[in-house]
Amino acid sequence: MRLNIAGQYRINRGVILNHCRFWGLSLALAMLAAHAVQAAAPVTIHISTIHGKMKYDVESFEVDPGAEVTLIFKNEDEMQHNWLLLKPGSKTLVVAQKAWALGIEAVKKDYVPDMPEVLFHTKVVNPRETTSITFTAPMELGQYPYVCTLPGHVYSMKGMMRVGGSPIALRDLQYSYYEGEWTSLPDFSKLTPKKSAAIPSQKIDIAVAERADHFGMTFKGSLVVKKADELTFKLSSDDGSRLLVDGKAVIENDGIHPAGDPKTGKVAFEAGIHAFELQYFEATGEQALIVGVSGAGVPNLPLSVSRDTGPKTVDTSFHLHVMDKPLVIRAFVDGGPARSISVGLPGGVNYLFDPENCAVRFGWTGMFLDVGPDRGRGVDRGGGWCKILGPKFSVGYDGPVFAMGSATTKSVMRFGGYKKTGTPEFYFSVDGRDVTQKISATTDGQGLQYDFRFQEQPKESVFFHIKKDGLKVVCSAGQWQGDVLQLKPSEAAAFQVTVSPTAQP
Repeated sequence: MRLNIAGQYRINRGVILNHCRFWGLSLALAMLAAHAVQAAAPVTIHISTIHGKMKYDVESFEVDPGAEVTLIFKNEDEMQHNWLLLKPGSKTLVVAQKAWALGIEAVKKDYVPDMPEVLFHTKVVNPRETTSITFTAPMELGQYPYVCTLPGHVYSMKGMMRVGGSPIALRDLQYSYYEGEWTSLPDFSKLTPKKSAAIPSQKIDIAVAERADHFGMTFKGSLVVKKADELTFKLSSDDGSRLLVDGKAVIENDGIHPAGDPKTGKVAFEAGIHAFELQYFEATGEQALIVGVSGAGVPNLPLSVSRDTGPKTVDTSFHLHVMDKPLVIRAFVDGGPARSISVGLPGGVNYLFDPENCAVRFGWTGMFLDVGPDRGRGVDRGGGWCKILGPKFSVGYDGPVFAMGSATTKSVMRFGGYKKTGTPEFYFSVDGRDVTQKISATTDGQGLQYDFRFQEQPKESVFFHIKKDGLKVVCSAGQWQGDVLQLKPSEAAAFQVTVSPTAQP
């Protein structure tokens, strides 16, 4: 018999100790054997992307210290993603920004920066591709964040791996789904499931059912109890359910009925791994299955996912995501003018340009746009206002930004179009003088940089207006007079302005 410290073999502790005593092995070897059976069992975690939502489908999971973890990452999206596990307390945005700063090297390095914060990572996974990595979970208890570091993804693609902490946990949870019309729980062992699959979240969840009525489910897995304890289970369901542990019924809640108050059952457990099974069927009407456990060291631990069983609404969202190139779209945007041009920049900085006044109205960080309200209702344009998908920040807009000759002049602004390829550029005229404005993200990824160029050098002073309150504004030339920047004709031929909020969103 070979002892495996990594916990690849599950052997009863008492049996090993008795064998050690019987064969006269040393106390040290007996202690080593006892430690081996307490080592964490290997665990497999399945994580996918949610199509069009820029999210992982599993945003938290728990493993034991020292466990061998196999992570299987499936990309269900239409863009590339990766997965990085970080040390506790790491700032996901800082790690992502370091990845973006790699420039052309980012692709070669799978957008993984050389930082001590990064513990483990996958490669960049292409659409409809699956990859896997295997690593040993840290021995230190705590919360380990994970994140996708491709440009802009950090704001919504993140989660948490918890190491230890809970004395009770479900492991290797799987469900089987059946269809049929019942008034009480059937004998599932005599039925053939329509579908069976693992549950990556390790939580009871009936949302995977393929229809609203006339179905049944079983959930089977291992209940890991780390310390001996008397545990109280609570079970509520609509309709019938039954909880079994180690093959024995703990709670009977059969029949057709609303969820109501939970039923309870108590079991005294020794530390170890116990067989867990939950049976459920739904007749008609509402659906609910809620199960939890409590004990001396566990005040109240939910074992199921809470679901809203009210009326279902149709999701018309359609998210546009920025990859390695700017994305420019004409669309109605909530909070913007009727005519507006939205631009998403790689790195998670976005802005809205107002063609009427030839100026940027506001910016936002994070994900780009949900155009579903405008274009997700069977129309090309005009269905509703699109929504920005990140926190908005001010750029000091207060009407047309340019005046010629004096600060109070009401200059005539005329929009002349824009360039969508490369760094976006906007063309307009100020009192007949042609101007090009190139807009990019600031180096810190929190604001905007404007590069202005007059086609011909102006013959009079140029005045640039911006409300500086709450902003960090840096200009390459000119002199400030309150919220007005005065530029000499030679200075105005080509100048730069950077705008960032002083308090980051």
